[in-house]
Amino acid sequence: MNIMDIDGNKAAIAYDPDINLFRGEFIELNSGADFYGADVETLRKEGETSLRIYLKMCQEQGIEPRCTISGQSNMRIQPELNAKRAQEAAAELFRPYWGRPDIDIQEPVDCPPQPTSIADEMDSMHEANRACPL
Repeated sequence: MNIMDIDGNKAAIAYDPDINLFRGEFIELNSGADFYGADVETLRKEGETSLRIYLKMCQEQGIEPRCTISGQSNMRIQPELNAKRAQEAAAELFRPYWGRPDIDIQEPVDCPPQPTSIADEMDSMHEANRACPL
C-alpha cells in the first residue's frame, strides 16, 4: 500500500488486478471518496476530481468532511500479552511511590485465563471480573 498526497489530503493507493487499474481512497475523510487510474497522472487527476466533488457535497449538506482522530486505537492481542501490558502500565502509574515506606504497593496479581469463545466469555464474565484486579 502506498500513500499519495492530493491537495494536502492523504490517499491510500493499491493496484487492483481484477480491473487492471490503480485504486485510491482518501483515508482522513468522514466517508468514502475513491478514485481509479491506469497511471499515476490519471490517478492524481481523478483523485483531485473526487476530492473536489466530495468537499462540495459536504459543504452543501453541512457535513464535516474530515474525520476527527481521537488518538485511541483498539486492537486484538493475546490475553496474556494484554494482561502483561496492563500490569506494566499500572506499574508506571505507581512508579513515583516506589520506595516510600508509608505507601504499600503490592506485586501485580495474575489474572485468570481468558475465555476462548464468546459463549465461554459470557459464562465466565462475572467470575473473571471479580478475580482480576485490573
